[in-house]
Amino acid sequence: MNMRNLNTVSTAVLAAAASLALAACSASASRQESLNGASSVAYSQAQDTVEMPWQEEKALYDYAGESNMPAPEADMSAPEADMSAHAADAKHQGEKIVKTGNVILRTESFDESMEDLDEIANSCGGYIESSSIYSYGDGEDARRTYSGVIRVPSERFSEAKKRVEALGQLQSSNESADDMTGQYYDAKGRLDVKYIERERVIEMRELATDIEDILYLEERLGAINADIEIYESRLKNIDSLASYSTIYLDIEEVKELLIAVTSRETLAKRAAQSFRGSAAQTARFFENLAVFLAGASIPLAIIAILGAVAVLILKKSRVKKPAGN
Repeated sequence: MNMRNLNTVSTAVLAAAASLALAACSASASRQESLNGASSVAYSQAQDTVEMPWQEEKALYDYAGESNMPAPEADMSAPEADMSAHAADAKHQGEKIVKTGNVILRTESFDESMEDLDEIANSCGGYIESSSIYSYGDGEDARRTYSGVIRVPSERFSEAKKRVEALGQLQSSNESADDMTGQYYDAKGRLDVKYIERERVIEMRELATDIEDILYLEERLGAINADIEIYESRLKNIDSLASYSTIYLDIEEVKELLIAVTSRETLAKRAAQSFRGSAAQTARFFENLAVFLAGASIPLAIIAILGAVAVLILKKSRVKKPAGN
């Protein structure tokens, strides 16, 4: 090869290298610009992760497309059809009804009521979730109160509540039913979308080669996992409340239950009740007096002896006084 041909080839090689370098720089700048723009768009669309998960997923795929990062195929349409399917599943999988009852009682047999309450919870297939007993007053005025939360299977809620009401004199009772079916299946639908989103982000992370892409996808994956934990916790909570109903119970210990007088009661019945009450109070008075005298017998005996000695001394002094005069 002569010198002229060599110069011609060298010139062509240098021109090609310069063209490739310019093209590479232009592509790098374009990619960086699109990457920055896509990152800001993806981050702004990812602020509300709970309300619009499908839009976040679409933002991820837009990000992958703009940053020239390969992404798996996916359907980017809004999941109205999926949500409708979950709503239809609610009719087939059962409703989520949360039943709650509140009962307030008074009883003369506090300890017996506590034993019966344990038996009711166990026989109904439930359990006492929490309980507390408070004592106040001293001596004969000592009283106790009970506050507890009883959980029973929802299908035996009515039976358990009636048996609890029979533990003492009923002061008040009410119950409510909260339908959480819609909330449950809405959360389930969103959770399923999050599962799909997580799988696709993991696939995109495995395909990513640029460090910025990897860091962004790792951050998105952490946010998705946090949302999944929230939805899973919500579903577990609703499942627990719907499968086991709750009864809030308060019991007050009293020495004597007050019997309400109705207009249907005759005068004779009212008089008999009044007489029995008066007799009981009189008997209780003498019982308390006997207890007091038994406890004070020794001090009273000492006082009686001292009194007798004082009387004798006084009598002797009166007898001796005239003789001295």
